[in-house]
Amino acid sequence: MMLWRTEQTVKLIELTLRDIKGVNVSYTECGGDYDTQTVMVIVRDEGTLWIRGFRTDEPLAKQDMVDVQMVEVTDGRCSSSGLNSSGKDICVGYGLICHALRTAGHTVVQSMDGHF
Repeated sequence: MMLWRTEQTVKLIELTLRDIKGVNVSYTECGGDYDTQTVMVIVRDEGTLWIRGFRTDEPLAKQDMVDVQMVEVTDGRCSSSGLNSSGKDICVGYGLICHALRTAGHTVVQSMDGHF
């Protein structure tokens, strides 16, 4: 398990993507029963990446700071895989985000599908 902190994750991603122009990082106010708040990374003219922590063993009481089993990073274009976009900046951003989250200790997956 790894502690998910939404605001800290936003700051990590902003720092990680600081050299890519036209990136906007924000988060949703609520997640689902088993997932955290969703961090959204909008890459100008190329698409959006969604990042959320989740657990499979129990619903989350809080969604902004909670222990998670895994973190999903996806562009949302296909429910079973993480990245299906082909734009240069979104692809570079995806790789940098996955690396930063793994370095921080998270287990990164392409999709929550198949884990429930």
